[in-house]
Amino acid sequence: MESSYIIITALVVFALVTIGAIVILWAVLPLSVFGMKDLLKRSIAEQEKTNRLLQSLVDASRHNGFKEPEGTVEKTDNLH
Repeated sequence: MESSYIIITALVVFALVTIGAIVILWAVLPLSVFGMKDLLKRSIAEQEKTNRLLQSLVDASRHNGFKEPEGTVEKTDNLH
């Protein structure tokens, strides 16, 4: 009889700890998501800036008549 009380008590404690952890995560998750918005916006802006700079380099190399040497282009047709 005493061992059944120990098992029930252990299950109740486990359930309370689990529910407590879920409640804490449920409360903290929106704060972390809203905190990430500004970081994501800055990251996207930097990525767009990098893409514009790379495109200007590609356009400049095409405008100056840059051609890649024959041996540098890899043939990938036969790769599986």
